[in-house]
Amino acid sequence: MRQDALFIDFQFGDTVAEILPLTLYYTGRNQLPVLFDYVKEPGLHTFVRTYVFTAIAFIAINEPTRRDEVIEWFRNVIHFYIENVYNPEVYDGNLAGMMMNDLIDMKAKELLPEIKQLFDMGQVNEIEAGDYESISEEMNSDISSLSEYKLLTIYERYEEYKAQWG
Repeated sequence: MRQDALFIDFQFGDTVAEILPLTLYYTGRNQLPVLFDYVKEPGLHTFVRTYVFTAIAFIAINEPTRRDEVIEWFRNVIHFYIENVYNPEVYDGNLAGMMMNDLIDMKAKELLPEIKQLFDMGQVNEIEAGDYESISEEMNSDISSLSEYKLLTIYERYEEYKAQWG
């Protein structure tokens, strides 16, 4: 995950979104400090870094007793990004926008003050997840679709991969 975009595209292509998040969940779900250090690391590929957010969302959604731990992890990430919002080596608006999608799926209402602070700085790509008001509205709605956070065994993953990609 520390490789450049060319490596990721060559090795994974369009399948990266199906492979990395669940793999990271299984291998990193008890390594939150390591994953926190990773998302803070300078110079990493933005889109690969976002798969860590999805993996952490897997924890909150599939292990509800750990939700508070995950919320605190995201709170620390957002605070780090607020402090480094103008440092392109560790932060960009696409990264924050894509993180919002996982926070919406988690219904992470507890983080709305921090999210608003990030949006108020004008450094979140709203094309990725919408503006602050729409994010707040989605987090407070009863509608949710968590099918992408379904835990699959390695065999189930292979069958889904084979069905989709041949």
